[in-house]
Parts: sequence; C-alpha cells; structure tokens
Amino acid sequence: MSEHVFPYQNCDPEDKNQMGEKEKLDCQKIMLLVAEYFDIIRGIVRDSVPKIIVRFLVNEVKDNIENILMTTLQPREVYEPLLKESEDTAAIRRELTARRDQLNEAIVIVKELAIE
Repeated sequence: MSEHVFPYQNCDPEDKNQMGEKEKLDCQKIMLLVAEYFDIIRGIVRDSVPKIIVRFLVNEVKDNIENILMTTLQPREVYEPLLKESEDTAAIRRELTARRDQLNEAIVIVKELAIE
C-alpha cells in the first residue's frame, strides 16, 4: 500500500520506536473499530443463518403440501369434475381459437400485399 492511502501499514501499537503518540492512538482506534465491525458482522450472520434455513424449509413445505394433501386426503374422482371444462366454455374457446387463426392469416395476407 502507498503511504498516502494507509500510512500505518505496520500498525503495532506496542512498537514504541516506530510511531509517535498520535499514530499509536490512531492505530488503536482503527484496531478497535475493526474489531467492533467484525463483532457486528458476526452477530448479523449468526442471527441470519437460522432465519434463512427456516425460510427455505417453509418455502419447500409450502410448495409441496398442497399436492401431498390433495393426493392423500381426496380421491381424484372428487375434484376431477370441478376441473372439467363445460361444453359452453369449450364451444366459446373453439370459436375464439378459429377467429384468432383467421386474423393471423389476414395479417399475413396484408403484409404480403404491403410488400408488393
């Protein structure tokens, strides 16, 4: 490191020949601040790890619990009629699909005419 970035590279507060009183105090402050910083980070990580583990466990259970309950508690015959599409809805869906296909064909024709 260069002198102007961090002048106390060899920051040893016990070395009396190397530093003056101001440098020793600065060095002790820096060492204290670094130690406090690491204590804070250690506490944050210590508190975060259980929360993260629980969050992943809860998400895993939440994602799978519905499927497990549906297959074990209710037979398929109970909820299959609820999922069946009615004839009216099926007819409307077929009609709208046919209209969409016709409109797509019309777009292709208009683009071909515009190019010519």
